[in-house]
Amino acid sequence: MLERIEYLAHLSVARACGFAALGILTFFIGMSADLVAAFKSSGYLSMMACAVLLLKAGFARRQSYRNTEVWIMLKPEERPSAGIAQQVISRVLRDAYLRFARQAAILTALFLASSAVVAIAGI
Repeated sequence: MLERIEYLAHLSVARACGFAALGILTFFIGMSADLVAAFKSSGYLSMMACAVLLLKAGFARRQSYRNTEVWIMLKPEERPSAGIAQQVISRVLRDAYLRFARQAAILTALFLASSAVVAIAGI
């Protein structure tokens, strides 16, 4: 049961991050005429995504388990009892948010470092 909840939490957060990444990529391509500005603005956008994920992780314990996508995706027979559902789902979601926030932070660093390299290289 716990493996299924972890899988669904990962899927839920990954889907949301995928849509954010698609938006950032589209923005990057739109700004590609000026590579420094494209890398820098994409870095700031991914930093905002990281901040949102950190906020979501911070509020995960306060969100009702019944209002999560994980709960909705679970089949009725897979759902834990109400007594432990809040603890399990909020902890698993918090871990998933933090995992993806770490990846967004790495992406932010790569974008901003690329911006500096391109600016120094004069491309």
